[in-house]
Amino acid sequence: MNNELVAIPIFQDRISPLLDEAKRFIIFEISENSITQSITINLDLESCSLRIARLKEMGVTVLISGAVSRFISEMIIDSGIKHYPWNSGAIEEIIDLYIKNKLHPCRASINKCSMQTKGRNCCREKNSALNKNSSKEINK
Repeated sequence: MNNELVAIPIFQDRISPLLDEAKRFIIFEISENSITQSITINLDLESCSLRIARLKEMGVTVLISGAVSRFISEMIIDSGIKHYPWNSGAIEEIIDLYIKNKLHPCRASINKCSMQTKGRNCCREKNSALNKNSSKEINK
């Protein structure tokens, strides 16, 4: 059985718009493409770096976020956590896209995706396009 812990910063019932400032996270345990349990936690630590380190200590292997600075994104990737940035929408929609393998991880430290610009194959473009398409499907 292959379990993983997926963390998403939250604001109300949506993904938090800026990871760098997020202090509240929902953590999903996923096993065999289904959610086995979830918990909401508050990480009232001084910096985003400390919050990411705490998530890593807790066993989080995947972090799905909204906007994020390049420094924090590279720190997440360097820590061994798989990062899926530049997402927006309802938590249920985002975790469903992840389970269906429809989110694209950031490879900022590998191919130097600027994330600030709309370059080719940028994770920002791919994930925002997915979110727009999934919203259209839901509204039909």
